[in-house]
Amino acid sequence: MSLLIAFVICLLVGQTISVTIGLIIEYFTTSHTSLLAFVPLYFGMFWIAWKVAVRITEPSAPEAAQHGAATMSPARAAATPRRDAHA
Repeated sequence: MSLLIAFVICLLVGQTISVTIGLIIEYFTTSHTSLLAFVPLYFGMFWIAWKVAVRITEPSAPEAAQHGAATMSPARAAATPRRDAHA
């Protein structure tokens, strides 16, 4: 749920930036040029917002390792290859 909330917040901020850039371009040039700049920004912001939301909500490495080790089944732990210091 936190990922979805972070995505929506990032998307709202990003789309506000996209609209602002589009309006600034329209003020100085034509509406056609503004549209050509706005459309890629609009759709690109979905991808950028998703990447930022995933980065924000992913757990930190030590916490994830500790949590993952606690929930790993014994069969999966036995099947997981180990890294030996002898190599």
